Amino acid sequence: MKMPPVFWGLIASPIWGGMGIMMMAFLAAAGLDSASLMEGLGVLAATALILRLDVVLRPNGMPGVGLRRPRLEWLGAALLAGIGVAILGSEIDNIVRDRFPLVITPLTAEQIAATSHIVAGPLWIGALSRGLIVPFARVFIATGVTLRNLVAGMPWRVALMVSAFAFAYPTHEHPAYWLPWVLAPLIGGWAYLRTHNIWLAVAVAFPQHGVAWFEFLGIAPNIAGFDTPVGEVAVFQPLWFDALGLVLLMVGVGLLIRGFEVAGAAVPLPKPPRPSTGAEPPDAEDGED
Repeated sequence: MKMPPVFWGLIASPIWGGMGIMMMAFLAAAGLDSASLMEGLGVLAATALILRLDVVLRPNGMPGVGLRRPRLEWLGAALLAGIGVAILGSEIDNIVRDRFPLVITPLTAEQIAATSHIVAGPLWIGALSRGLIVPFARVFIATGVTLRNLVAGMPWRVALMVSAFAFAYPTHEHPAYWLPWVLAPLIGGWAYLRTHNIWLAVAVAFPQHGVAWFEFLGIAPNIAGFDTPVGEVAVFQPLWFDALGLVLLMVGVGLLIRGFEVAGAAVPLPKPPRPSTGAEPPDAEDGED
């Protein structure tokens, strides 16, 4: 059974989110008491199922996710841009929290244990889940599945915006709190459309999620507004830090633009051929960009 790419692109991310919640609920019912472990396993299982469904449902000729090894200089530029995104995203989050003060004080482990058998779990599992598994999964689904399918039937700019919000919506129930998370999928999605390489999108998104490793590794930059605990009053970052983020973002994107122009990577993802053409699916998973 095949499915129209745009329709599949629109429903893939919501289905992924629902599957993840169902998996976590199943693990909790089975007696697992670590919230971080439930999150990691639930996200992994849901992502694997959606990627498998994508293979089954996509029409003949639709390219795959794009797992080719990227050029190292492109990967480095994407990481540089991602660090800038992490800094600027943190400040956008501060602004949102200042304008929409919906901050909920996190429950302590003791409070959670008093009302439920579920606890946060070891720090390393939390860092592995939020700092590695989640960013990989969100990029693979929102960019590798949603964006790739949407661009087959709608203008790429529209598809890019839709996929960015598909990436951001799991972070919070209030739409304003999605804003800190749309920059990474916009830039990563743009790089993906130019190269059909998912690892560039992963590299852009990774630093913003990677701050989850700070607590486990004992890293404390002591920069106001960046590693300040969430409270009732938003704390803003110093201007020099915001400027640093903007410079890193511009340099990273500039290097990507220059690299793409030199390599001629200026063609968006190919659209699936019409059934009457009889074209064979392109070999999109082998070789190097």
